[in-house]
Amino acid sequence: MERFLLGLLIAFLPALADAQVAFTDTSALVAKVLPTVVGIKTKAMVKDSGAAPMQAASAGRMKTQESFGSGFIIDKEGYILTNRHVVQDAFEIDVTTSDGLGYKASLVGLARMTDLALLRIKPDRRLQAAKFGDSDRLQMGEQVIAIGNPFGLGTTVTSGIVSALNRDLSFSMFDSFIQTDAAINHGNSGGPLFNRKGEVVGVNTAYYSGGVEKRGFIGIGYSIPSAIAETVADLLRAYGYPRMGWLGVEVQAVTPQLASAVDLKVARGAIVSSVDAKGPAAGALRAGDIVLSVARSPVADARDFYREVAAVVDRPLALSVWRQGRSETVRLTPKEWPGEAPTPETKVAWPSRDMHTMKMDFGADVADITDDIRREYDLPKDVKGVVVTAVKPDSLAADRGVSMGDVVVNVQMRPVESLSELEQAVHRAIQENRRYSTSLIRSKSGFRWVVWPLRSDSP
Repeated sequence: MERFLLGLLIAFLPALADAQVAFTDTSALVAKVLPTVVGIKTKAMVKDSGAAPMQAASAGRMKTQESFGSGFIIDKEGYILTNRHVVQDAFEIDVTTSDGLGYKASLVGLARMTDLALLRIKPDRRLQAAKFGDSDRLQMGEQVIAIGNPFGLGTTVTSGIVSALNRDLSFSMFDSFIQTDAAINHGNSGGPLFNRKGEVVGVNTAYYSGGVEKRGFIGIGYSIPSAIAETVADLLRAYGYPRMGWLGVEVQAVTPQLASAVDLKVARGAIVSSVDAKGPAAGALRAGDIVLSVARSPVADARDFYREVAAVVDRPLALSVWRQGRSETVRLTPKEWPGEAPTPETKVAWPSRDMHTMKMDFGADVADITDDIRREYDLPKDVKGVVVTAVKPDSLAADRGVSMGDVVVNVQMRPVESLSELEQAVHRAIQENRRYSTSLIRSKSGFRWVVWPLRSDSP
């Protein structure tokens, strides 16, 4: 009996050894990379769908919405990479480092097609930056670790394996997602995916919920490969947007059936379906051409083609093309792709860039009325004053019925048209040792006077 049990133990030793490898202790690795991960909280102005029916019918009724996300430090000077959808349309971005310190962040740039954004904070100390790894060397089954801020709960570590590579989610022409079973939920967006060396190999971006709205993680998460993220981060830092190459052509993958139809031995490459008459490829490429390589890099499919061209702007590029049964070389010079450059419409969505906001002790934030603010709150051109941009719940301002979009037009019987005039009026009332101050507020329903206590002993 003892020999039988000993034989069983010996037989299972290889399996036990493999299990030990599979469940490697990662606590030291986590401790090493944790200082590079940050939590992100944003405030954005959104339509108030929960307002009363009469209020909801009023155009421009807005409220402040808080959202949470993650990011990671890529430079000791305070540059932070995250997802575009984490910070898009935010007028305030707060970053919290792993040691609990908070910073106001500014937006450096956005990449719409690749869902990435670059932020900047200005710390008074040296930061630890994450190191990018080579996502092109990832293999299915390889261990990975995700760190982020799910649901705003705080720093959370999850682990898993690489489930698949080069996933196309039809988000953009550059899709090449890493699929992982490391848990990724709301708030993990923008956080890093680490390999066993502690290198960032992906930016956690999305998860599959099985088609059920608001359902949590079910074992399928997606990350932007570091090969794409690192390149885009460099472009955002240099230009504020991804300055990418463009030929003005649309392509699609070559299927085995299509390859057979054009006498191509191997089903690979990207076939041209249309050519922009004003694009760089006009007159050089034509519908039906199959691009087999770009700058000697083999093209496996349409996404390969777009990624290779995107890496070159205003420099000659050689393409190997299969055309009417034979291979030819076509030389082109990609121009800057027009789809990512900032436009005036883009700037309107970012009022915080030009908006100086002042926090009032009564629980409200106010700002000067700029053209962006006037459009955002649907304010007539003749309205002057300072606009309320945020109201804290359970604050004195909320108790007085003040809402986002209200305009303070008068303080202590004096018109105010700017933050500086508002500050002067309040300061004057305090110097006069008044117990109360009054202001005239314009709201969607009309004008009304509101009284504010100026001293702690004022009821």
